[in-house]
Amino acid sequence: MHRLRTRVILKGVSTVELSPPTTTSHPGRAALFGPVRDWVPRIWATPLRRALVVTVTWRVILGIWGVMAHGLELKGPDPRDSLLHAGWPRNPFTLLIDSGVRLDATWYASIARQGYTFSTHHMSSIAFYPFFPMVIKAVSLVTGDVYVAGMMVSTAALFVAIWLLQLWMDRHGFGARGPAAAALLLSFPFAFFLVSMYTESLFLVLVLATFILVEDRRWECAALFGFLAALTRPTGIILSVAILALLWQRKDLGLRAWSAVAAPVAGLLSFAGYQLLVFGTPMASVRAMAVAPWLRTPRQALSDLMLIHPGLPPWFLLFLMAFGAVFLAAVPAVYRRFGPAYATYAGLAVLLPAFNGVTSLERYVLVDFPVFALVACAARRWVPIALATAGFWMLLGFTALFIGGFALT
Repeated sequence: MHRLRTRVILKGVSTVELSPPTTTSHPGRAALFGPVRDWVPRIWATPLRRALVVTVTWRVILGIWGVMAHGLELKGPDPRDSLLHAGWPRNPFTLLIDSGVRLDATWYASIARQGYTFSTHHMSSIAFYPFFPMVIKAVSLVTGDVYVAGMMVSTAALFVAIWLLQLWMDRHGFGARGPAAAALLLSFPFAFFLVSMYTESLFLVLVLATFILVEDRRWECAALFGFLAALTRPTGIILSVAILALLWQRKDLGLRAWSAVAAPVAGLLSFAGYQLLVFGTPMASVRAMAVAPWLRTPRQALSDLMLIHPGLPPWFLLFLMAFGAVFLAAVPAVYRRFGPAYATYAGLAVLLPAFNGVTSLERYVLVDFPVFALVACAARRWVPIALATAGFWMLLGFTALFIGGFALT
């Protein structure tokens, strides 16, 4: 309704405008929702804030679903890993922590508590790399429990990883697509590993930090993060190749720059030296992974391609191979969009672990961030939205199966 104005003209006096007083029909409602209307735009004002809001919302939803999924009482082959079977009381906090404690998580807990073991006859903990359990051990000195510490480390690392992903997107001119990249990563069907007691989130932090620091020419810091990445997962070695490609592209091959290239190799050599000193062989971790039921060997990789793997149904192996094929098919587009260094990383992130078998491939592609960034930058906006929506519903299903004790890694 237009405001009515009355003009009163008095002789010898300037014009005066008289306006009727304004009234608010719902002053209480305005007082209540006014601050909310001011607060929402501020928290959603930048791409970085939007990415963090997406992450917080996702973590809350997945946490609630993780608690609820225990009520489904799915009977998988590995329920013994549940904290409920270890005597923890059944309450929401226990169920939340328990939702991320399966399979490999128990090995990391064992390393944090007791150190490494090695055997060529049965599974042993030397197959797992040391940095993640070291961080868990340090945090457990505060929390008092390694499982609580492990879940806290993974969740905190996820928030840092999303922040670094947004920073990386900003630096490459796609900052507005950062929240979409985060949503695609978080809606990946196996994204629950990012907040389980696994290495994915921590490894992603170290990889992104290494690339960003190399681009900033902060060689010593980049070398440190690359060194720690190789001590987190053996695939950290691909950073040496990718960084070399980045330096070659930028014609920046000074002596200090080579420290960033050499650091991941040094990380693997340091762990090999520890194995030689303690167990008498620098290949203890490799030999441990060749023990059944892990069977991480080229021979088993061939069996996986023929859909033969103990404990895993053929449909699941085919599902993993399909993911690997899709991520490999995206490598040329990653090259055109982000350059040879990130195409190298994207390709080797799939090919190197696949050399020893298809199992756990879903976790290796989960840290293949250039592919998620590529899809987020698609010209058709509906593509990342459709993929994120479909992936999220699959994520809920696979999360329930993981909690139910089914081997998905």
